[in-house]
Amino acid sequence: MWHKVRTWTAARPAALLVGTVLFLWAAYWPARFVFHSIGDIYLYQSYATLALKRPIELPREYPPLTAVLFVLPQLLLPSSYLVVFTLLAACVTWITLLVVDRLCHGGWWLLLYCVLGAFGTLFFRYDIFVVLVTILAFTAGVRRRWVLAQLLLAIGVALKLYPAILMPLVVLWQWRDERRLPLVSAITGTVSLLFVAGSTWLAAPTQSLEMLRYHGARPLEFESIGASLAWLLGPVVITWSFGSFNALSPLGPAIITGLTVLNVALLLALYLWFALGRLSAGSAWALALLVTIATSKVFSTQYILWALPFVVIAGESAAAAAVRPSYYRWLWVLISLCTGLIYPVGYMFAERLLSGGHAPTWLMSVVTLRNALWLAACILALRYWARHAGGVRVPRLEAESA
Repeated sequence: MWHKVRTWTAARPAALLVGTVLFLWAAYWPARFVFHSIGDIYLYQSYATLALKRPIELPREYPPLTAVLFVLPQLLLPSSYLVVFTLLAACVTWITLLVVDRLCHGGWWLLLYCVLGAFGTLFFRYDIFVVLVTILAFTAGVRRRWVLAQLLLAIGVALKLYPAILMPLVVLWQWRDERRLPLVSAITGTVSLLFVAGSTWLAAPTQSLEMLRYHGARPLEFESIGASLAWLLGPVVITWSFGSFNALSPLGPAIITGLTVLNVALLLALYLWFALGRLSAGSAWALALLVTIATSKVFSTQYILWALPFVVIAGESAAAAAVRPSYYRWLWVLISLCTGLIYPVGYMFAERLLSGGHAPTWLMSVVTLRNALWLAACILALRYWARHAGGVRVPRLEAESA
């Protein structure tokens, strides 16, 4: 069946590069002068300055290894930190598009989703660097390079914690593929995680402890599904803390506890389904990220970038196998569009009200609509991908590694 897959021509990488450059050109001026979306880059520069001093001071809310990403533009051209960072992010974005396009011919869909949903964050946050690492780890898994996949995910954990939820999938993937005890990926994943955690603690014990306390104390961020639930059930008060607008509600602690329990239960169920062969690898990775974001107490706008490449990989592979309805693409167009309307557009018009403790009804309605569509996408994905797991594959590299 693989001969039906269209050839990955040399023109596509060049076209995707042009698309990325045009996107950066269109997003840079509004982000800097209209939406003021570049504030985090200046925060990164301040972290870079502190990391280059003696004694070294590492980021508080991010894993210490992020200092490497923040320092790089400072070393290259400190007087133009913003320009260098955005150009590096654009380069990483292009590579991510190339890898996804190589996997499933879905690079243009991924670019469309990013244009609609991440024009205020893609080039102005460091998440896209972590996204590339997870995509490369998935590609290593497709090629049955389990050690490399786990090492890449461990690097991702050292930059942002969320890739840790993908590491058990590599172990289960090796077991499904080889039908024997997956010692290689299990040992590699465990040792690499211990190394990352141990070296982080030894290098910066105070900052590591502070990061854990920081994330543990965060309330419901107002874009999260938990905040939408609190808003629907009663009044909420918006406060600025922990670098975000958060929704305070008497129901907040109970909602956070419920979401945490639900997250653990759903991930365990997902791992079991994948181990039993009810989900393809791409579907499992996509659903793991979708579920994690849905049950998180924080849903910053850039989090959509974590899931989008795997949504495209799983979705386009399902489409090629004729097991996914065509409207699923347009559902993600709506999700991306709503996300872009929330940030930076919604913030620009509602920032004063949010700072005053009030969440405009129209903005919370858009947030709640996006979150409802997100949940619908999870349910539809599970319905179609789980039902036809045998027909949902990543055609290109699985064919090459066979």
